[in-house]
Amino acid sequence: MIRHIGIFVCFLLFSASCEREVIIDVDPIPSKLVIVSNFSSGNPLESDSLMRVTVSRTAPALSQNDTLINVSDAVVELFADDEVFKERLHYRQPTVQEKLRGIQPYYSTSNFIPTGGEIYTLRVSAPNFTPVEATGFIPSTEAESEASITTSESRTTNGFVNVDFELDLTINDFPTVENFYHINLYQFINLLRVSAGGDTTRTEIVIGPLAFNLIDNNQEVLPYIDNRGVLIKDDNFDGGSGNFVFEGNFLYNPNSEEVGDFVVEVRNTSEDYYLYHSSLARQVRVQSGFDAISGPVVLHNNIENGCGIFAGYSPVFTRLDLAN
Repeated sequence: MIRHIGIFVCFLLFSASCEREVIIDVDPIPSKLVIVSNFSSGNPLESDSLMRVTVSRTAPALSQNDTLINVSDAVVELFADDEVFKERLHYRQPTVQEKLRGIQPYYSTSNFIPTGGEIYTLRVSAPNFTPVEATGFIPSTEAESEASITTSESRTTNGFVNVDFELDLTINDFPTVENFYHINLYQFINLLRVSAGGDTTRTEIVIGPLAFNLIDNNQEVLPYIDNRGVLIKDDNFDGGSGNFVFEGNFLYNPNSEEVGDFVVEVRNTSEDYYLYHSSLARQVRVQSGFDAISGPVVLHNNIENGCGIFAGYSPVFTRLDLAN
């Protein structure tokens, strides 16, 4: 009996000392299509109001590349209510101005411009990918707002001019429905060019969205990425008026630039739009270390079988003439 116990112990020791490579067959996680489209029925800061859709794909699992990869051979189709086919979108390279704003290649309609209140369905397919689908709409009502701005200038030691501004914005909220807003601020700049003959020409461009911060006035806003804009829910002023005061600054070169008017954009957005961009803003803050207390943020997604956002907004632009 003792001999048997000894043999058993030796077997256990021998077994524990052996190492065997075990190969586990795990299916790789396939790449998914990523769709991003925020559309409206009109934007005076753009050359047109066509619907634009960027299509990319996620990198394969365990890949060292965590950036999205553009997809140029997709079939992108747009439908309206009751499965009415509207248009197949065409792949386009961004213009020089769009490249300066960081816009990637996209698909766009040729003639069709979306309208408020109508539900749209987007279907996208590409070789070797599961087709994706999403629905979205533009809110049928535009935000009613009042805005004013004050500025002060000071010259810096390197010859630039620093402009401090304070934006006072009041949003008159629609009652009985939950409303979501995205606020942006832009600046017109005239680029000055002097010819060999001494003549000065001016080329007007738009910069922005500008960065700004909320001055504490007992209202709640969610700063967007790099503080370039804010997202607002009407929880604290549902059916009433919400007043917000923002402050910020920017630099310009008086030798080659002239400051023009400001433009305030108030977007009345769909809920999907708000949820996606608010989760994106929080995710960026966590990843940048500005909100280390919060845990991981799950990015809102309304793309079936894929990732991203397909959502509309209704914008109102107010040009603030500083000459007045």
